[in-house]
Amino acid sequence: MKKNFITKLFSMTVLLIICLMLFANNVKAQETGVTVSKSFAGEYVTEENLGVWNQNGEILEYDAKTGKTTVIDMEEVKRNAEQISKRMGFAQGTTKPFNSKNAQMNTRLYNGIAPLATNDFYRVENRLQNPYISICKVRTSSGASGTGFLVGPKLLLTSAHCVFNKDANDAYYTGWSVAPAYHNGLYNNLSSGWSRIIYPTAYLQTHKWEDDWCLCILGDDLGRSVGNWMGLSATAPSSSLTLKSVGYPTDIESAKYQYYSKGKVGNVSGGYFTLSYPLTGGMSGGPTFYENSPRIRKRDK
Repeated sequence: MKKNFITKLFSMTVLLIICLMLFANNVKAQETGVTVSKSFAGEYVTEENLGVWNQNGEILEYDAKTGKTTVIDMEEVKRNAEQISKRMGFAQGTTKPFNSKNAQMNTRLYNGIAPLATNDFYRVENRLQNPYISICKVRTSSGASGTGFLVGPKLLLTSAHCVFNKDANDAYYTGWSVAPAYHNGLYNNLSSGWSRIIYPTAYLQTHKWEDDWCLCILGDDLGRSVGNWMGLSATAPSSSLTLKSVGYPTDIESAKYQYYSKGKVGNVSGGYFTLSYPLTGGMSGGPTFYENSPRIRKRDK
């Protein structure tokens, strides 16, 4: 979350299937009435409290309320996703963005601070417009910070290392919460912790780039509260189009404001593509997208 690494991106197929299933079923977390604590005990992830520990690349779901971890049946998810895509008219490998009339008009609420540019990073001026209003600052009680973005009413996509503290044997960060459109303070007093998380076992075993993702089911409906969430698609990046990456850099104004950098796609190989422009610590977990179609997920590692 804090260090500056070469940024690489990976295939979103598995995440898209999970997002699509959760989104189309109106987000299971809403139905369970989960009460979410803003902080967690920070217990260490061990074979015992995970429930499973394997070398098969399984996708796990951890429930903070029950303390149970279950393995997601990806074959069943795939079948459900195919049915949902047909029923809802989604293209395969795609989830739809949401942008309410309120989110389009609420730029008048912006308390305008002059944009600050520094070393190829530019402060977002219109953070209350689509898609910036759906981009969240990740905060923890230890002072660590990162970025995530809403992909459904209660769904937030981020990097696994923004949820698990690698320096503490992959314990969950305590005091974890996200705040949409954070701007040196909360927007409309909105923030939320997570009730459940979905992540690959492989990340906790190897910490490889391709496994550094986490889908958080939030305890509060931030997506509808801000009137916006981003869509996702699995697509081959084009070197002819301009990409933009957005996040909360810790070494620029102490992650108080949204910043972006932009440029072209670099190399494409092995399920990753690199960017021709810089990113920095704190932008981990934030989105990278074509400016006219915000659907590509990025991570900083």
